[in-house]
Amino acid sequence: MRQLLLLLILISGTCVRAQKIEPPKGYDQQVGNLVSMLEDLKRRVTRSVQNLSVAETDFLLDAAANRIGAMIYHLAATEKYYQRFTFEGRGFIPEDDHWEFAQNLGAPAREKLQGKPITYYLELWDCLFY
Repeated sequence: MRQLLLLLILISGTCVRAQKIEPPKGYDQQVGNLVSMLEDLKRRVTRSVQNLSVAETDFLLDAAANRIGAMIYHLAATEKYYQRFTFEGRGFIPEDDHWEFAQNLGAPAREKLQGKPITYYLELWDCLFY
């Protein structure tokens, strides 16, 4: 894990500051810590990608990679799955097929998830709460 973090620092050329995880008001400690971590992740990802062009959002490192937009869709889909599982006691249902699709990524997602601006993926992530 430490090696991965150092690699990410080298790639990004930036210094990583420690983020204090504190539960927001109204949450117990464990749920609040999770909410705090998810909000921090979303802020950091958004800050890193919000100005990407469509070409940058669609960039593929190699033939087996996933596009940046697809990865953000995947993060949103994973968060949505855990909302369904935690609050409704179920996984995805047929109406959720676009979320389930994004959880799997791979070749189908490489074909389907392209040509959209980064705002499409960030707004999708913003609209998770119903």
